Amino acid sequence: MNKLFILGNLCKDIEVRNAGDKTVSVFSIAVKRQFSKDKTDFLNCEAWGKTGEYIQKYYHKGDEIMIIGRVEIDTWETEGKKNYKTTIRVDEAVATYGKKTVKNSDEEFVTIDEADDDGLPF
Repeated sequence: MNKLFILGNLCKDIEVRNAGDKTVSVFSIAVKRQFSKDKTDFLNCEAWGKTGEYIQKYYHKGDEIMIIGRVEIDTWETEGKKNYKTTIRVDEAVATYGKKTVKNSDEEFVTIDEADDDGLPF
């Protein structure tokens, strides 16, 4: 079984590309290593169709995101040299209620911590 659950932060805003009649959202996630706090892994991800559209609409650079997906490894040969590319194919994005970047009324992006929302009724 090839299934991943990854929690990290978006490295930059999501790039949307056209692939024929479909769209793909391409982005990177920074994930801190559990037992080595000074090391971070940067994972290349892609989400197709409605999943990609959802992520592109609601997530921005720096936001915490949890994704569920699978590892895909592409191989090709160039001038006799074998090349590899590892990508995380995203099937779902899950809200974490961590750090979130939103537009304020002046159309600027501001960062809020949704966990500290005093407007909650409980």
